[in-house]
Amino acid sequence: MHIKAIRKFLEDHPQVKSQKMTTSQINRGIVKPESLGTNEPYIHKYATISDPNTGIPYVATATVFVSHAWRYPFCDIMADVMEQHAESHPDAYFWFDLFTNDQNEVASKDFEWFSSTFRDGVRDIGTVLLILSPWDDPMLIRRAWCLFEIFNSLAAPNVELLICLPRSEISKLGATILRDSEYLIKALSSIQAEKAEAREASDLEMIFEVIRKSSGGFPHVNTVVKHGLRSWYVKQLNFLLEKSPDDHLLSLSFAKVMAAFGFVNDALACATKCLDSPNVDEELQADVLNTIANFHFEKRNFSDALLCHNKSLAITIGRVGETHQDVAQSFNNIANANCMLGHLDTALQFYNKSLEIVQTLYGGKHNTVAAYNNIGNLYKKKGNTDEALQFYNKCLAIQLGVKGNNHPEMADVYDNIGKVFSSQGDPHQALEYHNKSLAINLPTLGEDNPSVGSTYNSVANIYSDLGVLEKALEYHAQSLDIKIHIFGSNIPQVASTYNNMAMVYSDKGDTVKAMQLYQKSLAIQLDTLGESHPDIAASYNYIANLHSDRQEMDKAFDCYKALAIRVQIYAENHPDVADTYCNMGLDHEIMKDYEAAHRCMSKALEIQRGLLGEEHQEFQRTLRVIKSMPN
Repeated sequence: MHIKAIRKFLEDHPQVKSQKMTTSQINRGIVKPESLGTNEPYIHKYATISDPNTGIPYVATATVFVSHAWRYPFCDIMADVMEQHAESHPDAYFWFDLFTNDQNEVASKDFEWFSSTFRDGVRDIGTVLLILSPWDDPMLIRRAWCLFEIFNSLAAPNVELLICLPRSEISKLGATILRDSEYLIKALSSIQAEKAEAREASDLEMIFEVIRKSSGGFPHVNTVVKHGLRSWYVKQLNFLLEKSPDDHLLSLSFAKVMAAFGFVNDALACATKCLDSPNVDEELQADVLNTIANFHFEKRNFSDALLCHNKSLAITIGRVGETHQDVAQSFNNIANANCMLGHLDTALQFYNKSLEIVQTLYGGKHNTVAAYNNIGNLYKKKGNTDEALQFYNKCLAIQLGVKGNNHPEMADVYDNIGKVFSSQGDPHQALEYHNKSLAINLPTLGEDNPSVGSTYNSVANIYSDLGVLEKALEYHAQSLDIKIHIFGSNIPQVASTYNNMAMVYSDKGDTVKAMQLYQKSLAIQLDTLGESHPDIAASYNYIANLHSDRQEMDKAFDCYKALAIRVQIYAENHPDVADTYCNMGLDHEIMKDYEAAHRCMSKALEIQRGLLGEEHQEFQRTLRVIKSMPN
């Protein structure tokens, strides 16, 4: 039916709108009575009629298969969404079962008839429009036959899956995000296709069995639906912003959601527009700068992040003076950026400035925890693990007294301590602390939480170091499932996990699988981060190492474009630059080009000496390699 035919139906039956009739109510009160005895679907009432003004036929070959829940109010949801679609597709003809199936006969049909009708309809029409409402708990996902339509859309080649919300839900979406920018992320994580229901238990079981046996099963259905939802939500947020361009708080909230969904470039554009507005006061301007800096952190553009944090600091000091919590936070942010840039001594100075303000304001109370934790992270990065443990234990002592032993912030500290023990070569102690973290987070945050996924990743790395490779892959897979479930498959965090899994497969001797995962990771990173990015350089480095292990030296050196990327981002004075020089030196040694090997390893040694000192394990390792090389 054309949208004009749907309008005609509503004009002929005003009670549909006035009584807010659902699809089920329309079926019982209008469709079945008016088509009784005809042995034809209801759509035949309009088959020979055209729009009197335009001559457009009311009925023609379907171009859009509409997937909906029969409990939806027809006008507020079904008709609204089809109107939206028709605005951009004026020639669309909608297939939906209420009108296109003979409702007086369908009760006698079996599962095979229904399944083939929906399957063939999806494949023949080629475009499926999913109508989702309410926005934070879509009823459609909970209906088994709707789920079956989604599944067939995913399984069929060349079928376009579109997702749409009614306008009323879009308005609720904006209001909710303004109130709580994290609510949407929580709502998406709770959507599970496995929770679907059906009126007939036998139908439910047969549908579930078909999905379970398919490639990817329920996780694939969940992932694709959620990816579509994320894309649709970001599109709607941009639409809402166009309507309220001067609502800067709304812009900032929406930007944070976009970044959380992996649309960091959209988030940056949104926040930058807010920053450029002349109506933004100083307090909000500082907040926007910090938010933009966080987005640059997400993209690993640490120099740009540092620039934004410095601008925010200048505004904040001018507004509140030098001894204020906001200034302490700015010092902490600047320290974080310097830390990621490899400027560890500078970072330590700013962490101590932040800590000094916090201690002046609050004494030794729990407000100092973040500063102690960050200083612990820095000492761990410097290789001073004893100092790192000292600061982490200060965190624990304060947290235990303030928040008790079962708070997620305790879990974070346990994870940090676990990483220290791992770097000290004590994997069993490390596992003990990571398990303490999981014992807190699993009951309080649940399985589908980024913190849990991060801990699984740490545990996987420990099992990898222990040589228990199947166990390592098991934990990496759990971490990967969480990330894809929450954020989708095309984000840098997923790429990072693919790299970790590739390393394990490489250790197993399965270099083919390892290379596939490295390339998969690189493809995601190139798509989301661009070509000049630290993560891209890291992936090229990993691929170069694998080529080297396979004695494919020409291919290995082709991948050392990682060095140019890292020098462009950091200049020469950075640990990652030193790491690339080390790898190149080892490969030159394999090729018996000892002069080039010495040259590369010596460059690495000088960088490590300046940044880490001669006592650091990385410096000592490089020094041992140089001494072992032939002259």
